[in-house]
Amino acid sequence: MKAIIAGEESAARRAVLLIAVLALWLVAFLPTWRDWLHLCLSDPQYEQGPILAVLGILIAGYRLFRLPDRALAPRPMDASVLVIGALAWVVAWLAGVSALQQLLVVFSGLALVGATLGRSAAGAAVLPLALFLTASEGWEHAAVPLQRLTAAAVGAALPWFGVPVFVEANHVVVPAGEFVIEQGCAGVKYVMIMLAVAILSIAVRGLTVRARALLLVLAFALALVANWVRVGAVIYVGQVTHLQHPWVQWWARVRPIRSPARPRR
Repeated sequence: MKAIIAGEESAARRAVLLIAVLALWLVAFLPTWRDWLHLCLSDPQYEQGPILAVLGILIAGYRLFRLPDRALAPRPMDASVLVIGALAWVVAWLAGVSALQQLLVVFSGLALVGATLGRSAAGAAVLPLALFLTASEGWEHAAVPLQRLTAAAVGAALPWFGVPVFVEANHVVVPAGEFVIEQGCAGVKYVMIMLAVAILSIAVRGLTVRARALLLVLAFALALVANWVRVGAVIYVGQVTHLQHPWVQWWARVRPIRSPARPRR
């Protein structure tokens, strides 16, 4: 009976500690959280962010709660890492660099877990907290290279379907007209979503390091290929119908920026 009571008290203390750590993390970096939430609610590219945040916190809490007591060894010395991360965040916040702020919030969260619960706990929280980074503004920097990669991939594939093509940067020229691969069709969101799914799978299943790396690579590759197929299909249909297909016309007229490919005559 005493053992059961002691176990319940230990579980209660751990739950309170985890809630306190979470509250401190959220309050300490509230400006970044507020700006990030506004971004997620206003930009469709980041609309999955709040769901991923909730899942990440729940999975991290579950993994930390399930750790044996002997694995919890607070390391006050690691608080110096937290201080460095917090100071760097202040600089990024004052400079208005949102992507760096978001990265430092995750880094500081891991440092906070390490200082209060130990390095084993920090290791258990790495993957769940990494979910936040799949909805970070830092992915915007990948748009331009992915635009050009998409144009190159589509340009290489279309001749196999009898469509002559000329590619320059993010412009794909076919006999029917010119298609511009816009930022919204670079495949950034595809990559973000697929990596989030892969990280979720890794976080909830026991996989080897090799299997984790393979899953992440496959997720990234699948996201790229799926986007290439989407863009290639629009250009192919536009070519064979001379840009008159209702689907191509609708995309070009209603969604000129986020459409898979914007045609120019």
